[in-house]
Amino acid sequence: MRAASLLLAAALLLAGAGVALAEDAPPPELHAGLAALRGHFSENPDTGGASSAFDPIKQALRDWLLAHLPREKPTEESVSELAEAINSSLKQADLFCPGGGGEEGPCTHDREFFPLGYLDEVRLELHDWGDAGIFLAARTAVGVSCGFDVSAYIFAWSAGGWRLAWQGEQSDYGKEHYRPGWIGEVGIGPRDEKTGTRLVLTLGSNPACQSNFQAAYLRLWRMGARLEDSRLLLDRAETIYLGRNDPPLLGDVGLDDATVEFATPSIDLDVHNRETVFHFKASGDAIARVDPVALSPRDFLDEWLRRPWAESVLWTEPKHREELAERHRAIREGTDYVSGSFAEPTRRCTVRPGLWQVGIALGASEEERDQRQPTYFLIRWQPPYRFRMVDGADRPFPECFAPDPEADDWRTLFAGHGWR
Repeated sequence: MRAASLLLAAALLLAGAGVALAEDAPPPELHAGLAALRGHFSENPDTGGASSAFDPIKQALRDWLLAHLPREKPTEESVSELAEAINSSLKQADLFCPGGGGEEGPCTHDREFFPLGYLDEVRLELHDWGDAGIFLAARTAVGVSCGFDVSAYIFAWSAGGWRLAWQGEQSDYGKEHYRPGWIGEVGIGPRDEKTGTRLVLTLGSNPACQSNFQAAYLRLWRMGARLEDSRLLLDRAETIYLGRNDPPLLGDVGLDDATVEFATPSIDLDVHNRETVFHFKASGDAIARVDPVALSPRDFLDEWLRRPWAESVLWTEPKHREELAERHRAIREGTDYVSGSFAEPTRRCTVRPGLWQVGIALGASEEERDQRQPTYFLIRWQPPYRFRMVDGADRPFPECFAPDPEADDWRTLFAGHGWR
């Protein structure tokens, strides 16, 4: 009784229309839709249990959430209290997995976390641009194998109330297209005064039970004045290492660009993982990857070798481009993943300022690397993080003799988040 009274008091405080979440429980179709999924673990194994039956669940939860947004101008405190009241109501309706899924329980299947038929907490975040707009970013989650399929929504506030301004929701459950994602961040950029649009960035990763190497999903939209005007500009999947950073992805979105950083596997297995950076520039509806693409000479070489030539050529100076194209092709030929070991410390070229040498012994095994001579690459580094491939050779460059271990120190564009 005391918990119910506290929930009712919080809801009355938050809902300007006087609607109490404790009295207005989640809609019956939400409960019925989730209950129908439970126990059917093997019917859609290719999608982690997800199917078109998810659509009415997602929509019912979204609409119920929209109906309970307060009519008064939101604040950080009121949004936090609202999220608490909403999740308390969902918990009281038994829509969260009991116990969270241990060795035994309703959310365990073949000893793996499998919350099919349950929800995760609703997450709300206020984006207050003052006179330029007030938005509430919401994330809801429906259980799948090893995690949750997260949907993201943006509600816009005005004196007339709230409206759904944008949504990122998966509705194609074919195994070739469905990519369940834990969306960790929804970023909203400033308003373009010429077009009245904003960029929206979502960052997520594939749910995982075992391996810390998973798919990261980088998606960028242009949000228009109306819901139907929104356009997906970028949908890119990359490999992320989840075991290093918390949160695993960080991003920032501006007027016409977006930056993302996370840990990814290194070519060198002894290094294991490295920071990778994606900076995208939007020109109309066209998206291009621009500097920075790395934060150190070694990481730049790693990125340059990892990418197809159509990308790497953009980071290659013209003088030796033809020779470097052939070297790049020969290294990548017959493999989808380049492996190697950085042969020696990165060296600064004292005779030619602005250049660094990185050596790498290529090969998937230690035996293979021992049988091959290292390959050396000459890299131009202009501050802060503009790198270009200058040349490649089978012998060290004689002008590059000064070891510079600090050149490959760990760096981040998102200082202050506790990463390291």
